[in-house]
Amino acid sequence: MRHLSFTVRCLALAVALLIPLRILGQGYLPPDDALRHAGKAVSGKAWTEILVLRPDFQMDSHPGWHALLGLVHRVFGASAHTLVLLSVIGLFVAFCLPSLIVLRRPEAFYVALAAMALTEPPVLRRLFLGRPFEMTMAVLTLLCLCWPALDTADRPRWPVWITATVALGLTAWIHPSWYLLAFPALCFFLARRPRAGARLLACLAGGVLLAAILTGHPWDFLVQSLAHPYLVFSGTTMSATLATEFQPYPGAPIFVVLFLGFVWWRAKPWGVLVRDPVFVLTVAGWLFGFLSARFWLDWGAPAAVVWISLEIQEALESRGSAEARPRLGLAAVACLTAFLVTTADVGGRFTQLLDRSYAALLTPEAAHTLPDPGGILYTDDLALFYSVFYRRPDLPFRYVLGYEPGLMRPEDLAVYRAALKARTPDVYAPWIARMTPADRLILRANTRPPVEGLEWVQVGPTLWSGRVLAAPSQP
Repeated sequence: MRHLSFTVRCLALAVALLIPLRILGQGYLPPDDALRHAGKAVSGKAWTEILVLRPDFQMDSHPGWHALLGLVHRVFGASAHTLVLLSVIGLFVAFCLPSLIVLRRPEAFYVALAAMALTEPPVLRRLFLGRPFEMTMAVLTLLCLCWPALDTADRPRWPVWITATVALGLTAWIHPSWYLLAFPALCFFLARRPRAGARLLACLAGGVLLAAILTGHPWDFLVQSLAHPYLVFSGTTMSATLATEFQPYPGAPIFVVLFLGFVWWRAKPWGVLVRDPVFVLTVAGWLFGFLSARFWLDWGAPAAVVWISLEIQEALESRGSAEARPRLGLAAVACLTAFLVTTADVGGRFTQLLDRSYAALLTPEAAHTLPDPGGILYTDDLALFYSVFYRRPDLPFRYVLGYEPGLMRPEDLAVYRAALKARTPDVYAPWIARMTPADRLILRANTRPPVEGLEWVQVGPTLWSGRVLAAPSQP
């Protein structure tokens, strides 16, 4: 029996590695933050040397993740492209590992993952973005699987305290949205598990303190982490101006049908369900997703995968055969199904490569269309930063718009938000007034932008680079 369990677990772990390898083999590349994380690690620069930031937000937003990527770059000479590939593979495996190690029937995880992929494609795509929030999802999965260890009548053993504190500390260091970890703790209280909720908060406090110490700037780390969500949401009246993950989520109606089907199938009393913090976290994440998609994508959906996995595991152990041949066959079918469902290029979701229209800016003949050393690149398109910085992290100028508009200087943020609403010629006037001959304004347009005050040069079919002319020298 032990030999059989070991074989199934090895098969499950192998599939966790094969899934991202198959997706990357189709030419897939993440479209956004994974690119800038890799570029940041390779450049060796501080964000203040890369972006024009507001003066009260100067610290690295992901100190732990950039430290790890930078270490891989220095030790192994990994390029930005290699770092992106390693991020996609490593973070997906990290998300799967808690379930594949803790569950007695790891094949149940792949049934749940396939069900989630079929009913919630956005959740599936999010698992392959190569961004450090997946470490938070991995730690959340571990908490959902092991929460009874925090709910014992006796005081938990010291390994439980240390494991929970270190895991929470590492995820806070790698992805400093640590304040959101209070959300699962709240669900523990809602599930009438106050003992587990209080202990989770104690571990969270210790972990955040550990993360703050690791940064070397503990006070700045705490203040900046809390200021980030305020800067993102303040001053905006349109959800469309926010990143997709911060916008309201439509509620995943197909998944709701699936989830209710599992509830009906398991036929557990309502009193048992509402005392299960994983079930409560799933429901709460879905509800709060109508405020911000991250509550569902990063908290509710991973909890749902764990809850479904545990229910399938319970059903397999109570009704399924434990004989070697039937169980191995079932595990093989579950792993194959998950592999095919998650790696299928449905609608070109994995073959829509990085926007290559900006590659024209990096050709030798287009060098004059980029800012001079020490200059600033003005634009209203986030994709330009991701594409150009990823390919050339060594370029000696700064970008006015980077990965998070909320971190721009207030005067620049006002121009950006106005351009999102209506790209009229006068929108860019404040930028043009501040531009020097070393700066460039790059816009995407089919024809010459009707913006006066700049000399425009076309770069490729849809890009235009504008610069102010130096004032003539006086005799």
